[in-house]
Amino acid sequence: AKSQHLFVREREWAAAASVWVWRDASASMHYKSHVAKCTKVERATVLALAFASLLVRGGERVGALDSMKPPASGKPGFNRFALQMTQQMTSKQSLPPLLPLPRFSQIILISDWLSPAEGALSILRHYGALGVRGHLIQVLDPAEEDLPFDGRTEFEDVESKTRMLARRAETLRDAYRDRLAALRTEVAQACRRQDWTFATHRTDRPAQGALLAAYAALSAHRTAMKPASLANR
Repeated sequence: AKSQHLFVREREWAAAASVWVWRDASASMHYKSHVAKCTKVERATVLALAFASLLVRGGERVGALDSMKPPASGKPGFNRFALQMTQQMTSKQSLPPLLPLPRFSQIILISDWLSPAEGALSILRHYGALGVRGHLIQVLDPAEEDLPFDGRTEFEDVESKTRMLARRAETLRDAYRDRLAALRTEVAQACRRQDWTFATHRTDRPAQGALLAAYAALSAHRTAMKPASLANR
């Protein structure tokens, strides 16, 4: 007031963001090979709880995407989220629900994403049209990546109960890996077009790597989505 200059004080908008987390608990996620440390659903649950813990500590609101309850912050919100995750370890749904989430929300979707790519693409189209940003994490058993089987082997789809007998399973390895790589590439490219992220994780490796990489992407998205600063003279 004593000078001839005008000063502007800028204050960062501090409203908490809403982050929705979904973890696939369908039959295929309960697979565990002899070289894995845990089932896919157990690792996906650990990742979901770790994400929620980090987000709540950062002041964000976290909710389960397949729950009717709104996202919440603080220790009570995390406890409610953790209770739902640990009580619902099985599900008949292998894809997340398509809900009318508010614009600027974010979602974390954890699954094996081994179903046809159209399922993941429909999710991207739905939430992308709402202005929601998302992060897809693919959790696989090492046997699902390497196909380490030899000789006469019978494969069974745990969801459809379809069976296939391979007389020499090793002859399928190269074609299987090519098809898995093509599926990943299609989903990853669709995520990039939508400004989403896509990451992969194996259950025979530590969870920290997948957690830190995805949380860094989530933090970058939260920074980019912040509204313009409020200015007061």
